[in-house]
Amino acid sequence: MPSIVYASYARKVWNDFQERFDCSNLTRIYHLWTEIATMRQGTDSVTSYYTKMKDLWEELDVLAPLSCCDCEEARTSIELLKSQRLLQFLMGLNESYSNVRSNILARRPVVTVNEAYAIVTQEKSQRSLGVVDTHKDPLTMLAGKPQGFKPRGPGMICE
Repeated sequence: MPSIVYASYARKVWNDFQERFDCSNLTRIYHLWTEIATMRQGTDSVTSYYTKMKDLWEELDVLAPLSCCDCEEARTSIELLKSQRLLQFLMGLNESYSNVRSNILARRPVVTVNEAYAIVTQEKSQRSLGVVDTHKDPLTMLAGKPQGFKPRGPGMICE
């Protein structure tokens, strides 16, 4: 960088860089929260969407770490944060996952965001195999389906 070539002291270079590039953590935290709140799956795969969200959470954890205390108040805060992250992940999923989202929200005890991700990816895998109809509840899809193979008799017309 030409602006530092003629600097007489390393401290002067450091101060110059700090003035130019040091941003407030609060500003970065604000941007992270904004990105998290507005993130949507869109055309991304569930894995890509989850990875992006997890990266933002991890950066936020570095900039605004939780208490290391093992007291009851800290455990309550950690549980609240886990619930918030689960909701953030579920809110950004595409509408095609509305049934699985509802099923996850109804579970007791509440699942972790990692467990929710596993459930959603399993749902996606089943869809790709043609096992799941996205407009029906997964448990009711099998109701009314004939079990086993029944050969058609002569003269019978397939519908």
